[in-house]
Amino acid sequence: MNPKLFLLLILLIAISTIEAVPNRLVKRTTNFRKWDDRLKPLTVVTQPHDLVANQQAYFNISGNLDELTDKSKLFIEITYSDYTWDYGFSGGICNFVKGPYPPNTDFLIQTGALLKDLPTGYICIVAPFTDYDQNHDRPSARALVTQN
Repeated sequence: MNPKLFLLLILLIAISTIEAVPNRLVKRTTNFRKWDDRLKPLTVVTQPHDLVANQQAYFNISGNLDELTDKSKLFIEITYSDYTWDYGFSGGICNFVKGPYPPNTDFLIQTGALLKDLPTGYICIVAPFTDYDQNHDRPSARALVTQN
């Protein structure tokens, strides 16, 4: 076989293979930022770094809040760009970490969730509540990321 023809054949196979891979790895930013300056800061890092639809995402959430007890809850929400709720995950913080934590103690929460379809222009919100029963309308901290 002619070497030039062989090289062209390999190149065509490589290009068709690349084109055949589904385009589900759309780049999604995960640089979480503070929602409200009146709330305490919250650091959120995801693994994998880019959120991908229909894949497991792991969240490392750290900060320094008021006392964390059995009444403390964590919410992770995926919303549309107009803040219309799509789906979310929640649970007691002491289910994720050995609590309670005394006030102003650094904490690290590690949790994972299977992300469903991510709507175009999605917003991912992470919000811990120190006492959800008493302050269910005002989280203690809140971080969000929006799709670029």
